[in-house]
Amino acid sequence: VDASTGIMDYDLDEAEFARMVVSRGMRALVATDHSKFGRQGLVKVCSFSGFHELVTDRMPPRDITAAIGEAGARLTIAGSQQAVGN
Repeated sequence: VDASTGIMDYDLDEAEFARMVVSRGMRALVATDHSKFGRQGLVKVCSFSGFHELVTDRMPPRDITAAIGEAGARLTIAGSQQAVGN
């Protein structure tokens, strides 16, 4: 999850599959743990405007939180009552 690029992957096949799933669904949810924040993969899956909600275990860094908010997506911290955005 990179603040300037969005959601990325290292595997081309996985990234293409994820793009297809996101494009076909009525609602897209990204689930990731905090270790993925600030890391770039080799292949872009989607920008922050390409999904509706990101669920994670810890609050992301400010630049990622800002990018999620600017895209109008919701941020949910699993295991808490904390949700930010739409």
